[in-house]
Order: sequence, then C-alpha cells, then structure tokens
Amino acid sequence: MLRYYSFDYGNCYQFNVNDTIQRVTYFPGVDHGLKIFKNSFYTFNPNISNKIDQDGMVVFVHNKSLREPSLSEGIFIKPGEMSYINVKRKYISKYPAPYSQCMEPDSFSSYLYDFILASGSLYRQQDCTNLCIQEQIIKECDCFFLRYKNHFNASIEPCLNLTQAQCVIDQLNMLNINECVSKYCPLECQSYEYELSLSSATNPTLNYFLNLPQNYKDIYASILELNNQSFTYDVFKSIYISMNIYYSSLDVEQVSETPKVVLSDLFVQIGASLGIFISFSVFTFFEFVEILFRIVYLLVSERKHKEERFKGKNNQVENDEPPPV
Repeated sequence: MLRYYSFDYGNCYQFNVNDTIQRVTYFPGVDHGLKIFKNSFYTFNPNISNKIDQDGMVVFVHNKSLREPSLSEGIFIKPGEMSYINVKRKYISKYPAPYSQCMEPDSFSSYLYDFILASGSLYRQQDCTNLCIQEQIIKECDCFFLRYKNHFNASIEPCLNLTQAQCVIDQLNMLNINECVSKYCPLECQSYEYELSLSSATNPTLNYFLNLPQNYKDIYASILELNNQSFTYDVFKSIYISMNIYYSSLDVEQVSETPKVVLSDLFVQIGASLGIFISFSVFTFFEFVEILFRIVYLLVSERKHKEERFKGKNNQVENDEPPPV
C-alpha cells in the first residue's frame, strides 16, 4: 500500500503499486474482488475540519504503470453504503499520424516526452502537459505548484504564500496549453481505459445498529458528546465506508484503429469514379495505348515509305544523265 498526498483530495492510498507481493484475481464476480472497509469513528476529531466539504471517498482505478490516476476518472463513494464497483478493462490502439493525431514512441522526441519514457512510466499526454505546466510555474514563480509533481528541482520550495499563489494563478491563465501539446506532448497511441459502474446497498443496516453491544454504544455516545451530537442511526452510518471492487469479466475489450483507405483502395476508388463519370476503365486505358501505338506505327511507316520513294527517284535521275562528251 503506497500513501501519497493529493492536492485535491488530501491523503490517498494506492493499492498494488510498488508492493512486494502483487495481488491478482483469477475469477470475476463480487466474491473475488477487492473489499475495503473503513470506520472513521475512532479518528473522529470535532476540532479538525475536513479538507473538502463532503463526506465519503473517491476511488480511482488505473494501470499500475502510471504514476497517478487521472482526476477526471474518479468515482465517489458515499458513507453508510456498501458500494459495488464493477470494472471493465478496455485497451485502445490508435493508428499513428497521418491517420490520427497520436505519435508512436520512436517517431517523436521532446525533452518532456523523453523524460517520461526514461522514467519507466507509461507515457500519457496528461502527465506530459502537467510537467509542462509545472516547469513554467517553476521558471516564473521560483516555486512548484502542489497540484503537480515536481520532477525537475528537488531543492525548490512549494508555492505557499499569497504572492506565490497569485503567480501560480497568473501562469495558469497565461499558459498556452496548445503549445505544450504541439511541441512537447503528443497524444499517445496505446492506452488503457477502465470503465466503472457503481451500485450500492445500505450498510450498516438498521438491525445491525439496534443490536450493537451496549459497551460499543457507550463509547460512541461519549465521543459524540464532545461535538454535541446524539448517537443516532444516521450518525452511525456516516462513519462507515465499505466498497467491493471487482471485475465483471476478466476479458479485455480491445479497440484497434486501422486505415479506412490504403493506397490500393485509393486507386480502386479513383478508377471507379472515372468509370462512373467519364466511362474510363483499365480496358479503355489499354485501348488508348493501342491507338497511340497504331498512330506511331503509321507515322513511322509513312516516313519509311517516303524515304524509299525519294531514294528511287534519285536512282532514276542518275540513270537518265547523258554520257560525257
């Protein structure tokens, strides 16, 4: 289990990343998934406010070769429920330029692009653009933005005071992200996507709450009294977060792009269009060649006949000359 800090969500934990023993599953279904249970009651402190103004957790599922998940791919989990997260894997392979905007690893080079590949991480355009933004902030503000990783200068400080924060905001507003994409960060041709679907059931149940041992109820009530709260079923549910992350199928859906028109197809389409609009075909082409050959043959034959007639007249003139006196 790897712990790291997220600028947007606070403390985060990554499962099966850099672990000595990699957990795997060989069967699909709820019974063979990853079960996570969290009781936040014993870490409850009424004097400390949460970083975000909502209760629950956000879950990301991503390829372990990526450094961090994409923040746009999260799924939010409510407390007081057993959340079932169904995962489907999809592998996408796009055809490189000029058929699309993506680039093969060997056909492009930039210092940000090469930096990600050299780090052993799977290349992703989003990671590259984050590096581009961070580099610009470090250059102009002399500090690094906590939202993005700092891979360039380990000695530089984070942007914490108001002046630095305003500098970060100015750079984010001024930065031309299209320049980062066009010069340094092309779209990747191969990528994994994880489609998540969520269903849930109430957990813990009312029956479980009513049958709690009395000593547990006393502990809960005594802590809640510090924040002038009563020990009710709704409060009890709000401290439990449960989830089960599983594969509905171990199959991987593969989506591959191929050229719709290759060179041979292009010639076929041109020939078909010519045949429709001007009645031109391959056979017509050979007819033109035959006609051209006949014209050349006739011209050559005519010229040859003229030369032969000219030579015959010259011989006749020479024979008709009078003998010398």
